[in-house]
Order: sequence, then C-alpha cells, then structure tokens
Amino acid sequence: MLNYALDLAKENPVNGYKFGCVITDKKGNKISESWNSYSKSHTMQFKYAKRVGREKAIYLHSEISALIRGRGQGHTMYVCRVDRFGKPAMAKPCPICQAAIKNESTIERVIYSINENEFGTLLINRN
Repeated sequence: MLNYALDLAKENPVNGYKFGCVITDKKGNKISESWNSYSKSHTMQFKYAKRVGREKAIYLHSEISALIRGRGQGHTMYVCRVDRFGKPAMAKPCPICQAAIKNESTIERVIYSINENEFGTLLINRN
C-alpha cells in the first residue's frame, strides 16, 4: 500500500510538495485516499493548525483530506511524498496532522516514506 501512496503522490497535480495518503482497515482494504492541495482547505485543517500554533498552515494536507474522506475510520495510514525528481522523500506527518489523526480517527499506526530505501512507522498513542 505504500507504493500505492507513492503513486498517488507522483500523480498529484500541485506545484510544490507532492504528498499521497491511503488509509486501510485491519485487513488492508482501502478505505480512503487523497493528496495535499495548495488551493483547498477544511475546518479540520484550520482547527488543528490553530491548536498547534501554525494558523497560516491552512491548506489541506493529504492526511487530513484522507481522514475526512474516510470519516475518521481505519487502522493504518500510509503517507508518501515525492521530491521534484519523483523520488520518495520524508513524509512524517507534521504536528497538525498528528493531532488530527490522534483526535479525529481510529488510526493506530502511520507508515511514511523517508527516502527510496527507508520508511518510518508512527504509532498513535491516545493515552
């Protein structure tokens, strides 16, 4: 599924950072997918940007867009970013997205690209 998120990032039509995100259930079935936008926003994006002190980061991040589309359901989130050459790059969710994932979803782990050969895992702690 990480490769699918990578393909989404590569297909993202934005000029700038290109992210792709996929959410699956425990069995690996796709629940939602999305990418980031530099022209759209959402109240959830604004809420968590304000909460972490980044009020100007209002454009829709791929993770929040996928959460909205999946209505907060899911077990695993896959996030990839590609650089200007189409190569995987660091895609660890920012503090805005981490707060939204923790408070608005049932996601238990996030797997994200680091580079061409590595990925990271973020476990969501709700305690």
